[in-house]
Amino acid sequence: VLINEVPLIFRKDIYAMACIGGGLVYWISSLMGAPSVVCQVSAAISVFLIRVICVHFGIELPNLSSESDEK
Repeated sequence: VLINEVPLIFRKDIYAMACIGGGLVYWISSLMGAPSVVCQVSAAISVFLIRVICVHFGIELPNLSSESDEK
């Protein structure tokens, strides 16, 4: 807001969604009783794999734009 730019989380890159996916992997593996190290490594690997798959297949999030940008 202060620098008049769209925040990175709302851009078409998949970084934030990959991190949310990694967080879900961490949470599910901790619910299953996995040791903390296993939870951390599996979450890190899942974030990396999500990002690599998205780059390889060209998967992107849609851009959010305000009505004033369309005019």
